[in-house]
Amino acid sequence: MEFWCPLHNKHAGHIDTWLKFVLLSKTKELILHLSNSTMGYKLPFFVASGGSYLRCLQLTSVSLKLPADFNGFPNLKRLNMVDVTITNEHVECLLSKCNLLEFLEITCCGMLTTLRSLGPLNRLKHLKVQDCILVELIKMNCGLITFEYSGPIVPLQFATTSGLRTVSVNLTSDTNALDYITTGFPCTMQHLETLNLKCNQHKRAISPVRPHKFIYLRDLRLELNIFGASEDRKTDVLDYAYLLDCAPSLENLELHMWMQCDHEIYHAGRGGLRSLPLHQHTCLKSVYMTGFFGHKDQVELALYILRCSTALKAMKIDSRVKIIPGGTYAAPAIYRRRHYLDGYMVATVFVRGADRNNNIVQVSGAIQYGLARVIDGCTRFRVTWDPDF
Repeated sequence: MEFWCPLHNKHAGHIDTWLKFVLLSKTKELILHLSNSTMGYKLPFFVASGGSYLRCLQLTSVSLKLPADFNGFPNLKRLNMVDVTITNEHVECLLSKCNLLEFLEITCCGMLTTLRSLGPLNRLKHLKVQDCILVELIKMNCGLITFEYSGPIVPLQFATTSGLRTVSVNLTSDTNALDYITTGFPCTMQHLETLNLKCNQHKRAISPVRPHKFIYLRDLRLELNIFGASEDRKTDVLDYAYLLDCAPSLENLELHMWMQCDHEIYHAGRGGLRSLPLHQHTCLKSVYMTGFFGHKDQVELALYILRCSTALKAMKIDSRVKIIPGGTYAAPAIYRRRHYLDGYMVATVFVRGADRNNNIVQVSGAIQYGLARVIDGCTRFRVTWDPDF
């Protein structure tokens, strides 16, 4: 039974009647999606005391206060709470009475300061916590397979992380992604296979001398908002070359960048390109880079990956930004024209030019301006352009 409508408090009597019908019908799945216009509709006590048949419960924009004689949802397997007004104590009580729970989502619950379970949740395998701005600690007695989190860096404590296979983290506080991977929460995951990480970073990574090894990591997706003025930019994209050393089994790498820095494209007059000692990586097959504006450290990272990845089948470089808030093409047209064209030309000249005849590198991002057709038809060319164009 699904209720998806923007009701108000004056409709509370109707909602109560519907919910009574739901329970009398022994409904197994209940979706109650109201809106913030309900001003925190209070879920009636009989839902919390009579939901023995429920397998799935999804609540949006309601207020939940458990009765003193709450017996729990003995058969509940999935619980989603979005914009739910509920206290720490009631969440703990709720979880303690849901022994079969497998999936838990807590999103935009503004009253919560801690999320923890009093007893073991042996069936809980999937946890999603997003945008609970007051939460300062997550401590769960469970063994997860997937974990999704969005918010500032907070202590994350689980009974075990040996079963974690997929982790998605969107950090709203400033941190360096490489530091977080090698010394933060992910470094405790022995069998992690897929990692998605979003970060805003202003400082360069402090990479450990002996980086943690992710032996089983196969898929890595990074979304990086990189800040800094040209004269004192502290970030360095080349640092992410360490990822290949950290993850010897990595097969797919995605690096989506938004370089919110002074636009300084690379050309021969800016000095030679840096190179790191090459350590052969025998598993990496696919690389996808976006937001490639042609900065020197971006070129250096692309060339390092290209040269040390012996099994590489495809490297896709796109000068367009994919992670701008508001959509791919949210930036002004002049911003796209300048950055996208420069990035396309630099990637074509320096990265695809180093590919020789292997046809591994594919460059895109300036086709809408007609530049790709000009460059792709040339076997030898010389390009000059004004970086202030």
